[in-house]
Amino acid sequence: MVLVLDGIVGPDEVAHLTDRIRHGPDPDAAAAHLGGAVRAGLAAHPLFSAAVQPKHLGDVVLHGLTAGDSAPPLSDEAALRSDVALTVFLTPPEEYEGGDLVLDTGYGEEHYRGPVGRAVAYPTGALARRAEVRRGACWTADILVESRIRDGAQRDILYAIASSEQYLGLFAAGAVADRARLR
Repeated sequence: MVLVLDGIVGPDEVAHLTDRIRHGPDPDAAAAHLGGAVRAGLAAHPLFSAAVQPKHLGDVVLHGLTAGDSAPPLSDEAALRSDVALTVFLTPPEEYEGGDLVLDTGYGEEHYRGPVGRAVAYPTGALARRAEVRRGACWTADILVESRIRDGAQRDILYAIASSEQYLGLFAAGAVADRARLR
């Protein structure tokens, strides 16, 4: 399953931190702070928790691409079994052309890009690449995740149950009783 999550980090925070990375006296500290903001945004996002079932988050890797560049694929960290990969867009899409996240999950290629703070989560088994940037520059944050549930089909089932519970809680009368029956 490919999942699109908006609002992982705010555009004002990203603009401030990427400016500090490019022009500040301590770009490493700014990059670490941005990585922390991405991690905090993921931890606070209810769909991320329900769909990914995170056990361990890998390091946040920042990629800054300019015209003519394409990003290398994410590589597995030796100490981390990676089940899900995430790309968080950190540059407004009007500031660059190309640079899409291109995923082939077996149903053909799909292109993803989005506003600042949008994350795309996808299985690490999917063929993923970044299209060449044709104009401007774009920044992304990439992270590998070890899930508590190794099997993607089982994660999908748990996500469907969590989504049903959320739906019942929002729209159905007697949701408390229905939710208890789902457990």
